[in-house]
Amino acid sequence: MLWQRQAFIAAVAIHGDVNQLEPVIEAAGCAPCAATLVAAARAGQVACCQRLIELGCPPRDGLEAAASGGQLAACEWFLDRGASPIKAAALAAAAGGHVAVLDMLCSRSTWSPASWDKLDLLKAVAHGCDMQTLQRMYERYSPEDASELAALRAPAASSPTPDWQAKLSWLEQRGPASEEILTQICEAAARCPDADALARLQWLQQRRYPVTASGAVSAAASAGNLAAFAWLLQQGAPLPAKPVEVKLQGPQGRATTLQKTLLGLQQAGCPVDWVRSALHAARSGDRRGVAWLVQQFPAPQQPPGVLAEQVPGLLADAAAAGSVQLVAWVRGWGAELHSGLWRRAVESGCEALLGWLRDLGCPMPPDDKRGELYRAPAFPACDVATLRALVRLGLPLTPERCRTLYGSTWYDVAWSGGQRQRASVPLLRLLLELGCVAEGRWDEARMLVGRTEDEAARGSLFTWLRQQKAAQQQAQQGAQ
Repeated sequence: MLWQRQAFIAAVAIHGDVNQLEPVIEAAGCAPCAATLVAAARAGQVACCQRLIELGCPPRDGLEAAASGGQLAACEWFLDRGASPIKAAALAAAAGGHVAVLDMLCSRSTWSPASWDKLDLLKAVAHGCDMQTLQRMYERYSPEDASELAALRAPAASSPTPDWQAKLSWLEQRGPASEEILTQICEAAARCPDADALARLQWLQQRRYPVTASGAVSAAASAGNLAAFAWLLQQGAPLPAKPVEVKLQGPQGRATTLQKTLLGLQQAGCPVDWVRSALHAARSGDRRGVAWLVQQFPAPQQPPGVLAEQVPGLLADAAAAGSVQLVAWVRGWGAELHSGLWRRAVESGCEALLGWLRDLGCPMPPDDKRGELYRAPAFPACDVATLRALVRLGLPLTPERCRTLYGSTWYDVAWSGGQRQRASVPLLRLLLELGCVAEGRWDEARMLVGRTEDEAARGSLFTWLRQQKAAQQQAQQGAQ
């Protein structure tokens, strides 16, 4: 799928191997995206950040990512190049507990937090930083309304720092908290890793927090914290009123843990949103977990709680998740394949799903709508592999449309956050191949390449055109 290929590129960027970036990008069949630069910046790989920006990655999130990873040198590199906003970077540094980076950003910034900005910063500090830093930042940025300090308690309750109890106790002394805030504190603790969640909830109960009357039981179930979930039930907490979407993160997302979690919740009588849980597992790449979950309700049996009017939307969501298993599962409930699924499958970048839709006879988009597939997110992502798959599957663009797209691509391939991401050379080559080379329109191809802004890309494309023309002439001579 597209996200997996982009993750492969990000892994190289994290490793810092600049020389391998472009070969890997070519092999992945898609362009590096904003998330690629974020990964490199968070790892402090300045040289890779520089090259990714040259290749068209928008730099807007680089400073914030570097701050979240505690990369002081990378932060200074982005700042020297005019990066902003510093506020987001300061929040990221604080949430990650990177005090040196936080202090540097505050010292270099002319940013003067408004009252709500101060509260956001203090929340991040309460979560990620130690007690001493929290007290220091409180003295500097304390909000005008002291009652707002109660909002810092939930971040402190879920803090990974060893002194989270001391921070929460200190915040308790700053003033009372509303019932809503008390509920948020319990829910935040319930989302921590399982053993830690249980210990925190027990500590909160000793301090008379409403652990059983809050939404903590739903939060623990959603996070897969079975020990905390079972303890809350023992203490008298009611089962969740609404089906719980299980969203396991990190190591808890393994298939065995997903199976154990769902079985544990089911045995306890907890209502589970099976389909949404399956969609989350699919987006996380947990194929074995999806396979097990689907087997629990073989078609045409539907999981509990699925309404007939929800099925078409669930089918589209399954296609967007790029999961053949889930699309086949929902289809087994009587859902009809329709032409709109092609766009969702293209968005996922899953070639297997595209082939499956064709083999099952999924209606093709009409000719006048076919171009929308190429303007789906796969196009801004320069996902050449998926676009070539569309051509193989009988959904090509006309040569004229390819030439038109090339003329506009360099300017508007992707807009995000007000910044442009340039088209990749492989995408431009594909458009030239389908729009000009296939028909022998060499003069028009050279004219289009000549309008390409980036000098390096322009030179690469001219070289490629010469090679294509020579190969075509050689093939024609061999056929005579």
